[in-house]
Amino acid sequence: MNIDPQDAQAHREARLACMRRDYLESILDDLDQLKKELASVETAESGYRRKVHSIRGSGGAYGFPDISLRAGEAEDAFLAGAGNDELVEHLEVLEGTVRQAREEFLATFDG
Repeated sequence: MNIDPQDAQAHREARLACMRRDYLESILDDLDQLKKELASVETAESGYRRKVHSIRGSGGAYGFPDISLRAGEAEDAFLAGAGNDELVEHLEVLEGTVRQAREEFLATFDG
């Protein structure tokens, strides 16, 4: 059984597109959860840094460098001792960047 290289490539591209779409959706869920957590505690927990650090690293790997940039700004604010209100503002900017990336991605996604 021979596999057509073009079919194999199309299959890989479709799987990657699905992974990228799922990645963007999962970030939005994570950001929503982080904002809820920040609203209910006096100071940000290390979970904030862990999550934005993860997004900072994975954004570029998934082909979304602007997401990495905004997540880096959110992480840097945490490390600089920003208060919860400022951290929420950073999450909202990051969320806007993710939503924009999702819209642009979905506009070109055929699957």
